Amino acid sequence: MDDFEVSSKIRNYKVQFHLTNEKLEEILEGHDLVIADKAIAYKLPPKLPELIQLEAAEELKDLGTVSRIVEEIGAFGLNRQSRIAVIGGGVAQDIGGFVASILMRGINWSFFPTTLLAMGDSCVGGKTSINIRAGKNLIGSFYPPGEVHVFFEFLKSLPISLRVEGLIEVVKILAVAGERPNTIGTVEELLGGENTIQDLVYRSLLAKKSIVESDERDVGKRQLLNLGHTFAHALEEASDMGIRHGVAVGVGIVAASKFATLVGHKSDQELEALIRDLLSVLPNNLAKIEWRTFQLLILRDKKWTKDIATLILPLSSGIEAWSSKVDPLLLSMVEECARDAVLETLQR
Repeated sequence: MDDFEVSSKIRNYKVQFHLTNEKLEEILEGHDLVIADKAIAYKLPPKLPELIQLEAAEELKDLGTVSRIVEEIGAFGLNRQSRIAVIGGGVAQDIGGFVASILMRGINWSFFPTTLLAMGDSCVGGKTSINIRAGKNLIGSFYPPGEVHVFFEFLKSLPISLRVEGLIEVVKILAVAGERPNTIGTVEELLGGENTIQDLVYRSLLAKKSIVESDERDVGKRQLLNLGHTFAHALEEASDMGIRHGVAVGVGIVAASKFATLVGHKSDQELEALIRDLLSVLPNNLAKIEWRTFQLLILRDKKWTKDIATLILPLSSGIEAWSSKVDPLLLSMVEECARDAVLETLQR
C-alpha cells in the first residue's frame, strides 16, 4: 500500500498509511497544537503538544464551537508558521479544518482520521463545513490539510454501526468511479477482516483522488459524489440529528433509486440492494422525522437553485445528475421516495 500525493490548486498534500500507531507520537511531535475528538483522546500518546478536546457531535458543528476553539487557540500564541493536528472523524475534520482555514487567514494543519467514513472518504478532497440554523454545511471552505495520516489501528475498536456508515460512503465512491457492486463485494466480505477494510479504504481514496483532482471546486464530476446527500442532509436535520450522516446517505441512495424509477429511468438495482444489505445490519431507528421541515430543507440544498432541482441518481448506466423545474409535484415525489426508503430500511 503506497502513499500518494493529491494535487490541489491550493496546495498538494500527501496521504500516508500506517498499519499500527507506532509512529503516531513521533509525527504529532512535529505539530504545535492538537485538536482531538474527546471520544478518542484516551487512545492518544501520553506526550502531546498542547491539546484542545472537542465534542465531535453533528449538532455542535456550529459557529459557537468554532468561536470557542479559536479563542482557546489564541491563548497558545501560535503564529502563521505553526502546525495544527486534527484527530477524529468527519465532524472533527470539518471543525478543525475550518478553524485552520480562518486562523490568521490560513494556518498549516494535518488530519488524522479515526473513523472509517473519514478514512475512506472525507480525508481527501479539502472540504470543510459548518452548520447554521438555515441548514447543514452552508458555511465552509476548500482548505486541504498539508498531510493526511491514516492510522488503521484506530479502526480496531470501531463499533459495527460506524463501520457500516463508512462502508456506505466507500461503496458510493467506488460506484461513482465506475465499479460494479459485484466487484465491490457482499456485505459479509465488506465487513470482513482488517485486510479487506484496508484495501477498500485504499481503493476508495485512489478513486476519490482522481475525481477531486479533475474537479476540485465541485462543479462537474465531483458533484456525483453527492449521491444520496440531498435526501441525507434533509433527513439528518428533520430528525434533529437522530439519523447519523452515513446512515442517512444510505437511505438517501435508496430514495434516489426509487426516484429514478418514478421519473422513468432504470435504476441501479444491484447498488440499491447492496446499500439495503448494509443498512439491514443496523438496528431499527425510530427517530421522529418532521416531514414539513424535510421539504423546506430540500429546497435549501446547495445544488438546487430557486427554479431548478438537481438530484444525483444511481442509474443502470451509471451515476448521473438529473434536473427539473421545482414545483409542488416534484417535492411531493421526493418526499414520497424518502418516506418509503426510511420505512423500508430504518423503521422496518
